[in-house]
Amino acid sequence: MAKIPDHVFDTILAQIGRGVLMSIGARDFVTCDDQRGQIIMRVGAGRKLEKVTVTLTDADDYTVRYAAYSLRGYKPLGSAIATGVYCDQLGDMVLKMGEGRIGEFQAW
Repeated sequence: MAKIPDHVFDTILAQIGRGVLMSIGARDFVTCDDQRGQIIMRVGAGRKLEKVTVTLTDADDYTVRYAAYSLRGYKPLGSAIATGVYCDQLGDMVLKMGEGRIGEFQAW
């Protein structure tokens, strides 16, 4: 399987926005080895491990997932998913997930 093209990775990051990425402390970006377009990033700081995953779907929209784990024992602390997110909504959705405001989303 081939790595996602750089222009897809760059487009997803541009749609999220540099300001959003900096405000949530996004780092340690990982892409998956498929053509769909998926970015996993670590967000936040503190006493838990938080990840946000952005996946481009076949319908040309995004699925955004959030997961938090304790640093001791990696026990799940919370999760959320938002599906059908369009490019103009992506920055706001990643910001909410990155800040841990997950009460309005369904758990996965």
